[in-house]
This record gives sequence, C-alpha cells and structure tokens, in this order.
Amino acid sequence: MEEEYIRVLFNACYGGYSISKEGIEEINKRVEKKYKSDYALCCGIDNRTNPVVLEVYDLLGSDRFSGKHAKIREQKIKAPYKNFIYIKEYDGLENVLVNTHDYKIHSILDSKEMTDEEKVKTLRVV
Repeated sequence: MEEEYIRVLFNACYGGYSISKEGIEEINKRVEKKYKSDYALCCGIDNRTNPVVLEVYDLLGSDRFSGKHAKIREQKIKAPYKNFIYIKEYDGLENVLVNTHDYKIHSILDSKEMTDEEKVKTLRVV
C-alpha cells in the first residue's frame, strides 16, 4: 500500500512568504471568495495545503507563483501528521515541521487497542 502525503507550501528564502499578483489572479478565478492580496493566503497551514492554491502553484511553477521576495516551494509530509504540521520562520525563511510529541500523545489517547490503564502507563513514558 502506497503511503499518502500532504503537500505544504513554504518560503525557501529570506524575505517572507508571498504569492505573486498572477498567482492571486489565478486563485481568484477558481474560488468564490476573492482575495485582494496574498495576506489571507499566507497565514495558517490550511491555506498552504489548500487544493486550489496547490493547483495554481502546479500550473504556474514556483518562479511565477512566488511573490517579489519569495521562493515558494513544497514539502511533502506523511498524511497522518496533517494536524501536527507547523511553520517555523526566521526573517522570512521558513521550515515545515511536525510536532511529533503531540502526535504521539494523540495517537496513544486515540488508540482503540489500548485500555485506559495502558494509555496512562504509556503516557508517563512519553
């Protein structure tokens, strides 16, 4: 069975995540709610994994999609980590990371195979 991945857009240079005017225009052609700027699309993981935004990124390519001082790239993260992805940023340069600690805790608490007692014992070690 092939493993599923989530695609996440991030900025790979100093200067900050931004989408070009052409990118915004292409996104607006595909959505009901129109964007005046890229500001709303820059915040949050949901916007960086949005299928419409990813479609436009694929259509235009990184150079045309990226804003003036940005180099937008994509990183693939294993699908089970979807709710534990975050962006770490320094002077506009970003890294896509996974909070594996929270993922482990969530997995233990959500387990159907473990009893409550086993969960408590396991959580003490984590």
